[in-house]
Amino acid sequence: MFDQLFLRSDALTRQFSAPLVDERQQYLAHCAKHGTSKRVLRLKARLLLSITKCLRLGDRQDQTISIQEIERAASRWANHNWPSSKSSHAKVSRDSFIAQAVGWLTFLNRLQIAPKPVEVYDQMLVDFTNFTKIDRGLSPITVEYRCRSVRPFLDRLLERKRSLETITVSDLDSLLAEKINAGHYA
Repeated sequence: MFDQLFLRSDALTRQFSAPLVDERQQYLAHCAKHGTSKRVLRLKARLLLSITKCLRLGDRQDQTISIQEIERAASRWANHNWPSSKSSHAKVSRDSFIAQAVGWLTFLNRLQIAPKPVEVYDQMLVDFTNFTKIDRGLSPITVEYRCRSVRPFLDRLLERKRSLETITVSDLDSLLAEKINAGHYA
């Protein structure tokens, strides 16, 4: 794969002498198979070298990597490459590093995904989903949209870890008024 992307011998040497050669080539081949252009593949290949180095992946062959660790490494890398961490270039570089690292580590099955916390109302959302699907006969897209709308509303309503039984009509009215004033609801 690297032979198809790089012509210069120093670039090829960098790619072949860095750790995880096979893993990087497999990921690039996967991206190419899904229509990624040669120019973008070259950029990805260079960025994968930085990711490998910054996360010390060669020394941690079987370890999973957390999102938080990727974000810290991305910040260090972007700050090293750009004089001001506040510049738009530094932010774009950091975001690219994170996106590429997440994509590659997911491909390698080495991304550590934090379990989603269980909320008080999760069973209620399951019941609501079943009701809208089965009893109301709504389409899966409509059901998904409604559940995505209800979850943030419940998050905000229950942010003080109160139970649903203690919610009053005035709590609902206050939250609805906030949403209307913020322009989120009509």
